[in-house]
Amino acid sequence: MESYLEGAEKLYSSLYSRNKLSSKSNNWLNLLIKELKKEIVGTNIQLKFNHIHFRQGFKNETEIKFLSLDISLIPNCENKYEFILWLAGFIEKITTGGREAPSAIKLNIPSEFIYSKYLSKISKEWEAENKAEILAGFNSREFYDNYKRYKNFI
Repeated sequence: MESYLEGAEKLYSSLYSRNKLSSKSNNWLNLLIKELKKEIVGTNIQLKFNHIHFRQGFKNETEIKFLSLDISLIPNCENKYEFILWLAGFIEKITTGGREAPSAIKLNIPSEFIYSKYLSKISKEWEAENKAEILAGFNSREFYDNYKRYKNFI
């Protein structure tokens, strides 16, 4: 996501400085795609489709169906950081490459992988001592006195 954020910041600053961003999103979305093509030259990021063209009012939805783009969700370009975050997500959606996402954590862990068999005897004793020490702290008179004193503030 970092590479997409960097690209989004560069695109935003170049388009905003030239006053190319406006309230009519279909006008500058096509310009955005052109600028993005220039920006990603020489990187490992590539567009998913060679030709992306946004038509007036998004009437031809077959071309942009893969994007599932709701133009009412595009933030105002005056809100710089919100717009950059939206733009980074948009770039991530229409491109491939960039930094790979970490692999998912597996939900089904085989039963033969048991953590407790790898614990040493010393660590088990240390764990029991810590439990006793923590419980003793909660059962102490000092804890109860402080609890009663601050109970009304909570």
